[in-house]
Amino acid sequence: MISLRRHLAAVVLLTSLTTLAFANILGNKFVYDDNYQILRNPLLRKEQPWLRLFTTDVWGFEHPEQRGASNYYRPLQMLTYRIVGLEGGLIPTYFHAVSLLFHLLATFAAYAILWQLTRSRNLALACSVLFALHPIHTEAVAWISALPELGCALFFFLSFYLFLLAEDDVAAVPGGPKKVEGSAGPRLMLLFGSYLCFLIALFWKEMAVTLPLLIAAYIVFFPRSTPSVVSPFRRAISATLPYGCVFVGYLVMRFLVLGAFYRPRQDWVFTASRYLFSVLELVGEYWFKLLVPARLSAFHVFHPVQSLADLPSLVAAVFVVLAAAAILYGIRRFPAASFAGAWVFLTLLPVLSLRSVGLNVFAERYLYIPSLGFCLLVGWIADKGLILLPESFRRWVGGVALALLAVLFFQQTVRRNADWKDNFTLYSRTVEASPDSAVMQDLVAEALRTERGDLAGAEHHYLLAITVAQESQPPQLLQVAVGNVGLAYIYNQRGQYEEALKSLDKAQVADPDYPEMRIVRGVVLTQAGRSEEAEKILREALKTYPHNENALNALGIIALEREDYGQAIDLFEQALRWLAPTDVFNSTLRNNLGVVYGKLQRYPEAVLNYQDAIAISPGDPQYHTNLGKVLVRMGRFREGRAEFERALALAPDYAPARRSLDESVEGERP
Repeated sequence: MISLRRHLAAVVLLTSLTTLAFANILGNKFVYDDNYQILRNPLLRKEQPWLRLFTTDVWGFEHPEQRGASNYYRPLQMLTYRIVGLEGGLIPTYFHAVSLLFHLLATFAAYAILWQLTRSRNLALACSVLFALHPIHTEAVAWISALPELGCALFFFLSFYLFLLAEDDVAAVPGGPKKVEGSAGPRLMLLFGSYLCFLIALFWKEMAVTLPLLIAAYIVFFPRSTPSVVSPFRRAISATLPYGCVFVGYLVMRFLVLGAFYRPRQDWVFTASRYLFSVLELVGEYWFKLLVPARLSAFHVFHPVQSLADLPSLVAAVFVVLAAAAILYGIRRFPAASFAGAWVFLTLLPVLSLRSVGLNVFAERYLYIPSLGFCLLVGWIADKGLILLPESFRRWVGGVALALLAVLFFQQTVRRNADWKDNFTLYSRTVEASPDSAVMQDLVAEALRTERGDLAGAEHHYLLAITVAQESQPPQLLQVAVGNVGLAYIYNQRGQYEEALKSLDKAQVADPDYPEMRIVRGVVLTQAGRSEEAEKILREALKTYPHNENALNALGIIALEREDYGQAIDLFEQALRWLAPTDVFNSTLRNNLGVVYGKLQRYPEAVLNYQDAIAISPGDPQYHTNLGKVLVRMGRFREGRAEFERALALAPDYAPARRSLDESVEGERP
């Protein structure tokens, strides 16, 4: 037996390598869905009931009156976010640290499984190193919103490990000594723990549903060495029945929350043969990405097979058939290798429902659990290959090969982690890898518009997104709508209100149900001075999205124009309550509050709000100019002129600042 000290040494090594490889994620910001699921999620705030996290889907905060608008029931994801946010604040470093911790724990659980399966400390450690450093895991670990992959994997692995421990009393390890039957008490406790971990894994993510299949495969691949009148297949059914009962209970809860088991997310229409070959090609792509983790991307565009004569689909079909044949052939001859291959195939099954997965059908994070089987298979092949070498060379050659592969994985992982630094970095690099993704073209345009102020660049990418979406088969009408709504934002900022409304008309033709379209129409009409039309649209939109900051802000502007200052303050403050303190839109709301307080001659409050707006967006000359005007009204001429000068330093041609500066000089003269 391996001593506890050697296992602890393995844990220390895995901890060191994993921490070093992923340490640079701690400086990354919130990106992509993080900005909504965490920063703009009111359910994560302390005044909200905890139970609400278990009775809504992950996007439930956006549609509080609508049940289950998505397929994502992940209560433990939201619970973890809330705990981290309440304890440490909405600081991305803490959330990234939690993701790193979960990856570490999952790696330890993987090592425990590998040890239990192989009884070889060196082989288990080598496979665990590959699992810890594999670049395919960067999305799951570096993206905060991918936490369900890590949480599900941790408890998936723990459940399987506890099952293995329960079996250890009655099933011999391949090639090891026979085990003696143990007492029923400890075994039942281990099995109960396994069932509980399975349930927890399901509440992290539904992908855990494959665990009973994996357990059944283990029983068939590694039959008991002691004589038994029960066949492995009957034992597999008996052993997995309790897990099935747990899953049924989970399904009931899921149905009560979502109102359906799942909803289609894709518009593809398949014949049976097209669906089969598309699935085979997808499986082949997943295997290839595990084997060659190059050209990693946050959004891989998957095209269903159009013709059965497509070379990639034929190659994938041949690979899958040969791999399945190899697994069946090796069940009795090479059970560990066959089980490792089966692990990959079985745990990929949930993502083969092509119409119900997310927008990106092929996603690297979906390989987090399957990769453990792949690492075991690679380790097993290498171990058998080393046997062909003279005994004196085996350890040296194996160690050098593992070190070289670990260094290669380490370098690639560190580089890939940097892609998740911020929104613009993530979207721009993803567009480089996947230029035919309408989703990412829209997102890089949004980042250019909202974060960089590059309206021309944003317009270019919105137009690209619309073109790509229209040329897709079938056309991606939602993305056509998103692109046109983005163009409407740009035209609105330029004061081209009629062009903005025309873009919104195009969005409505593409996807009449796209909710943001109504809100943006209300915003544009507000800016165009058509307040009555705008107010009607915005109030209707708030019935569906009561916390939308754009709608509340536009209604506040309408109230301000009507000199209903009390309502304007209430609307602006409502919007602020539902935004994170770091959200850039806070600066707009604070500026508008400053305007209201200035109208009311409550100058100290106006100054505080303008200062808050500047603290969030120091590069906006309007905020400096508005602050300067209030300071001048208060008789603080020197401070006011300093603000006008700051505004002109930022934008030398900004006429309001120049005019205010000249007026302040005239006003101070005796």
